[in-house]
Amino acid sequence: WLGLYTLTWVIAGPFLGWTIRAFSTVPLLPMPELWRIWALSNVVAYLSAYTLGGLGVLREFALTWLLARFYPAPAALLIALVVRLVLTGAGVGWGLGLSALLGLVWKGQLAAETAAAPAEVKEQA
Repeated sequence: WLGLYTLTWVIAGPFLGWTIRAFSTVPLLPMPELWRIWALSNVVAYLSAYTLGGLGVLREFALTWLLARFYPAPAALLIALVVRLVLTGAGVGWGLGLSALLGLVWKGQLAAETAAAPAEVKEQA
């Protein structure tokens, strides 16, 4: 699991950079700085999940605050909101995709068991 999270955090830097470029004309920060901002905002979100009963919106506040030091505040807020929408959409899409995959696997197993059942009945007769 740690490897998957590491890959996700490595990908998060370019994702945050593309989102920033979509809404700001200010030159992009270096990738290590983007990774640091992303990591800090996620640490805030992780800690808030345990301390404030899952108040996930703190990630967006932290991301906005950290980005507003380098970009205009309205652009930083818009970037944080777009990041939230993309992450929420990705989470819903991932869940629906896994649900569909598991449904297909379950139907395939059920069909295989149903196809095997008549042969077993004939053997018993």
